[in-house]
Amino acid sequence: GSISSFMMRIGAARTARAPESNAAETRDGYPSWQPDDSKCVKRAGASTSVWDEVSEELFLAMNRGVDSGNWDCSTMTSFPLSRSMNLRTFYLSMVSAQNPKYILDTLALPLKNKFMRTRGGATLMDGSRKPITLRIESGRTCELVIDADTFCIGRQPTCDVQLDKNDTAVSRIHLCVFNLPGSILVVDGWSRSGTQIENGGEWAFKSHSEGSLFLVPHGQPASLRIGNSRILINPCP
Repeated sequence: GSISSFMMRIGAARTARAPESNAAETRDGYPSWQPDDSKCVKRAGASTSVWDEVSEELFLAMNRGVDSGNWDCSTMTSFPLSRSMNLRTFYLSMVSAQNPKYILDTLALPLKNKFMRTRGGATLMDGSRKPITLRIESGRTCELVIDADTFCIGRQPTCDVQLDKNDTAVSRIHLCVFNLPGSILVVDGWSRSGTQIENGGEWAFKSHSEGSLFLVPHGQPASLRIGNSRILINPCP
């Protein structure tokens, strides 16, 4: 059925696919990755400094909100994230990789280590990882459970969750998710159209002008609007 085929697409993210057209490649506002561009990561793990710099930017953006008392660990919140060359490099490295999840997992280690430096960040690392339930509404409805430290969502076939590849409002890799013990960290620091989160039918957070970090507590329902798709995190039964 249609749900089975959709699940097969999600699970087959590592399978070779036909490349998108040049027009589709540039819809998200960034030029296609060029192998001879010295500012881009050539392969996963090629530049340790990139991971450290990107993790520091994400940590500082999150820490300004968490340690300032603007988050009580039980409600959703968002923090602005400045679009930078480091984030652009990180984004383009994921786009060009056969396995972008490997790049996310590589970034997760220094990011978690930085969280442990502060009291607010340490609360995100307290406990054990919990599986995340997603309900995907993208022309069809499908529910899945992802039990992983990281995953990415976008229109590119290598994404762990692939949305409609013809939806021009969805970037190739639109956002990435870090499944932390204390909360779900959603990062959108590069997409063209941004990400919106709603709660109880009301818009709770819209993307900041350049990018955003969202913290969604485990167990709290939240709805992400990405282009024409809706992704429910922790959906109600």
